[in-house]
Amino acid sequence: MRRIFHIDMNSFFASCESARNPELKNKNIAVAGDPKERHGIILAASYSAKAFGIKTTMPIWKAQKLCPDLIILPVDFELYHYYSCKVMDIFRDYAPVIEQASIDEAYLDLTGTEKIYPDLIELAHTIQDRILNELDLSCSIGISENKLLAKMGSDFKKPLGITTIFENEVKEKIWPLDVGELFLVGKSTTETLKQIGIYTIKDLANFDYDTLANYFGEKGARRLIDNANGLDDSEVVPNEEIEIKSNGAEKTFKEDVNDEEILKDALFEFSERISKNLRELDKKAKTIVLKIKFNDFTSITRNVTINKATNLSNTIYETGCDLLFKNWDKENPIRLIGLSATNFKEDDEFDQMTLFESDVNEDIEIKNEKLNKLERVSDLLREKFGDNIVVKAKSIKNKGEDDE
Repeated sequence: MRRIFHIDMNSFFASCESARNPELKNKNIAVAGDPKERHGIILAASYSAKAFGIKTTMPIWKAQKLCPDLIILPVDFELYHYYSCKVMDIFRDYAPVIEQASIDEAYLDLTGTEKIYPDLIELAHTIQDRILNELDLSCSIGISENKLLAKMGSDFKKPLGITTIFENEVKEKIWPLDVGELFLVGKSTTETLKQIGIYTIKDLANFDYDTLANYFGEKGARRLIDNANGLDDSEVVPNEEIEIKSNGAEKTFKEDVNDEEILKDALFEFSERISKNLRELDKKAKTIVLKIKFNDFTSITRNVTINKATNLSNTIYETGCDLLFKNWDKENPIRLIGLSATNFKEDDEFDQMTLFESDVNEDIEIKNEKLNKLERVSDLLREKFGDNIVVKAKSIKNKGEDDE
């Protein structure tokens, strides 16, 4: 028997905004396009806002009429992309095969992990709790032998739902539902089905195939009847979206920290690690992301997109430090700090300089190229002779006598 999870993040865009700014928690918030650019529709809403009847694609003016205190936030795809990468990283810790279906959902094939994870519901709680504790985001999980039923299971209860729909539970859990609730049955198909007397999924599962084929063709009719009976043999197939799209590290301190040197040392260690990993991937990053969790458990995520993609440790480090000192009050102790790089470009890609850029920029390019070569040589030496064969001065100053 296959073991398939479908994990769907709950109100993902709105939840990311609340994770970044805890003051928005439990408030009526919505992410929407800019009305000035004629994209004034709701893209996502918090659950408290949904309780007022606010739905995706609803015009902003209508949403505000339903909920006068609605907080409208602009779209920040870099933030959502960052959290999406973090979520997928967590999935990889458990599933050997992952298919990312969209920015906020994925199928996990856990077939063959019976001895590692004998209890699928317990595993679902583990993943759910980890995402909640580490990222402050919630998700719903559907569990089944196939992708279709796992997907329908994740829709059963939101937020923080865990639902099993195995093939022997189809008649009990799926058949009583309105036929429009069947996955991949859209509004137009639902109207046609009801016109011919099909109102529930049970009606569709038992409907005459030949009659249905007159309306939807042979393949369409077979797919509809199979789906209504919970049959689906499609595979969980890894796709390009599941490729590594961020690289980072974080550290939880044993004691709360407000010493900037300790924080800078952590960022330096992270930047060295990230830089090496990027070179191994033959990639450069344009966006650097800083994560901070304070001693009161509030957290912030801040990012900056730099002019030219980089895999140089000093650039990543300096950018991380700049983000830290712009967003941290030294009176507020830090419990966790993290640094990551995303928005990748291939290593052989480059940003073309304009005709009017000065010799100063050319000098910077030459300097960066020398640094790049130096770091690649350092990588080769460390790989052959060990990590301690090449050590930067900043690392040495923090070593004790025993380390030297």
